[in-house]
Amino acid sequence: MNHWRLLTKVAGGLLVLWITVYGIKALLAPHQATPERIQELVTEADLEDFSQYGDLPNDETTRQRFETLEKVASVVNRLDLNGREEANLALEGLFAKLSASERRQFVDLTAESFTRFFQALDALTPEARRDFIERGLQELENGTTARQMKLVMDKDPKIMELIAQNGMQAYFDNASAETKMELAPFLKATNEVMQGIRGQPFQGGGM
Repeated sequence: MNHWRLLTKVAGGLLVLWITVYGIKALLAPHQATPERIQELVTEADLEDFSQYGDLPNDETTRQRFETLEKVASVVNRLDLNGREEANLALEGLFAKLSASERRQFVDLTAESFTRFFQALDALTPEARRDFIERGLQELENGTTARQMKLVMDKDPKIMELIAQNGMQAYFDNASAETKMELAPFLKATNEVMQGIRGQPFQGGGM
């Protein structure tokens, strides 16, 4: 396999990982980093649905919305693996209301979570890590992940490249050789899903 084919396969796999959990799994949960806290922040903010907009003007409303994203990101970046899964519903609701520029901001705000995600995988026992990856493969097989990916790609194709860039950097810099080896079947399967959605291998990453 040449270098470019490896990059495209990894990019596709990392996109699925991020979309499945919005890229914000982490290992340790400091004080108040809980799914309940995320739900509280999302409920308090009660953001208006701006999903039909692209870039927002630099006004007070935009600044207030960004402050909400910063608060949410500061919590989700510190969630443990179980807490991250429990917070999915609240985060999906939040993400669905964001404008295109806000979605990109949220990806940037949670970029560190890719590093923590691979640290979390490395910290698991081999059995727990295989179970986690197996769950991801099952979601691929039943079509859940493909539907989620298509929705995101249809709404904002540019964000896919941003996710890939952040994820690939963390993958090559932080994932252990053992984790990379165990992720190989998952990355292969997700690349096939990407080809099915786009009609061609994913061409993101820019690395």
